[in-house]
Amino acid sequence: MNDYFEKVEKSLNDFGGYFFAIGWIILIASSLLLIMSILTNFSVTSFKGWGATDLVVFIIEAIVFIILSSRIKNNVLDKNNKVYLIVFLIIYTASIFLNIINASTGSIGISIILFIYIITTLSSLNKALKEKEFRFSLESPMHKFNKREWIIFGVLSVALICIGLWFDLNYNRGLWKSDKLMSNEEFIELTVDGLKNEISLPYKIDEITTLTAIASGSDSIKYYYKLSSDSILNNPSLVKEIRESSIDNTCNGKEMDIFFDRGISLEMIYQDSLQTKTIIIKKEDCL
Repeated sequence: MNDYFEKVEKSLNDFGGYFFAIGWIILIASSLLLIMSILTNFSVTSFKGWGATDLVVFIIEAIVFIILSSRIKNNVLDKNNKVYLIVFLIIYTASIFLNIINASTGSIGISIILFIYIITTLSSLNKALKEKEFRFSLESPMHKFNKREWIIFGVLSVALICIGLWFDLNYNRGLWKSDKLMSNEEFIELTVDGLKNEISLPYKIDEITTLTAIASGSDSIKYYYKLSSDSILNNPSLVKEIRESSIDNTCNGKEMDIFFDRGISLEMIYQDSLQTKTIIIKKEDCL
């Protein structure tokens, strides 16, 4: 059993070291991004849709990582290590949830890997805690960052997040951007960017239809389709069938209301080797 205890202590030490490094990487990267974003009117982070709030949250998260992981690394027998691991678990559960909402597949993968690592470490610690010998070896070290400091840190964190939210909402930045504050052009561009992140183009719809591009119009979202057959667009009844099917599919989605209420239409542009036909769907088509 002593060998198992040693393995648990080593795994805690390794865990603390890894997350201590991750915390510093996130802190340095987020701080630099925040400074550069402010100086460049957030053009640096526009590809991610990040605003001041997002970067402030990353910085706060990094500080928590550094403090807790250093405690685990410096004292693997700290009786509060289980609590620290649970905090990490909560943070990464929230991270996975937010990444799913934002369709950030790369970040989801990394978060899931770290989530599993936390679960594994916590499971090993829980097994060791069932043994009296291990529990009796635990210590209650004094930390410089105690309850009073955590309260101050919490208040400052909330204040900084509120400032970030105020900035993003007033200057129309980041993932917290309000739809009502966006112009149609911004709203369309954001939607198109999101669609391009979700769909790998060209995307084959069926045997003869391939979605080749998605683009922004002045008051429309444009979908470009390539047809492998030249006989479809020459057939008025088939074109009518495609239009009716497109209207049904579009109008059955309640998420389209926000576009139609803004006067934004959908343009479906079908091309074969001979000609091009455009199907435009507007709010009145769904009435």
